[in-house]
Amino acid sequence: MSAVISSGNSESSNDSQSYSSKVSKSSKESSSYSESNSDSKDDSATSEQKNALASAETYAKDMHMSKQAVYEQLTSSYGGKFKANDAKYAMDNLKDVNWNENALKSAKTYYKDMHMSKNAVKEQLTSSYGDKFTNDEATYAVNHLS
Repeated sequence: MSAVISSGNSESSNDSQSYSSKVSKSSKESSSYSESNSDSKDDSATSEQKNALASAETYAKDMHMSKQAVYEQLTSSYGGKFKANDAKYAMDNLKDVNWNENALKSAKTYYKDMHMSKNAVKEQLTSSYGDKFTNDEATYAVNHLS
C-alpha cells in the first residue's frame, strides 16, 4: 500500500466541497456574473477577482496544480481565502492552461525524483488528499511517462 502525499492543503475532503459544486453555488450567489465575461478581458473585475486570477495563474502555470486543487487553494482558509465568487471568476478567466500537461509534469516529479511506480503515481495524481487531477488527466500523464 502506498501513502498519498498531501498537496499542501490541510483541509480534509469532507470539509471542502468539489470545485463544480462550489461553482454552482457561487454562480447563484453572484448575480453580476455573465458567461460572456470568460471570452474577453473584463475591465469591471474587482481587485479581489484580479488578485484571485493572478494567484490562479501562478498555481496553474508555475506550480502545475490541477483545476480542482487551484480552486481549493484559492478558497482555502489555509490558502488564498478568496470568496467562492472571486475564485469562480478566476477559474472562468484562466487562459492557456493544459491540465493534461500539468498532470504530466507532476507525474514526472513523482516518477523520476521520488521513484514511485506508475500505479502509485496515478493514485497520487487522482487522490482527494493528493493532486486532485481527473482520472483522464492522470491516465494521460502516466501513459506519457518515459
